[in-house]
Amino acid sequence: MIPAYIMQIEKIPVTRNGKLDKRALPDIVQECGEEYIAPRNEMENNIVRIFEEVVGGNKISVDADFFEIGGHSLRATKVVNRIEADTGVRIPIKIIFSERTAEAIARYIEESEK
Repeated sequence: MIPAYIMQIEKIPVTRNGKLDKRALPDIVQECGEEYIAPRNEMENNIVRIFEEVVGGNKISVDADFFEIGGHSLRATKVVNRIEADTGVRIPIKIIFSERTAEAIARYIEESEK
């Protein structure tokens, strides 16, 4: 398994038993440094909202890469299921892997509905 994030900390927190204290680890803060781009239409808004709920972030830009913001294959499956539940459109999971951003996924859905 490859870690999604690597973060340097001064000291590894341990419990009284000398085991890793996972609750004491700092939260991962992503500093992508990129400008936030708001959703421009209803489909982009729906997909961004789904990304935020599945990944656990807030104010995700439409051009943010799903896998760079904490997505992985299991979460991609959740995204596909949520898109179908919210919009009634079923997309193949491979679209999440190939398109990767809310903007591109929304464009794919809109083009496939024509």
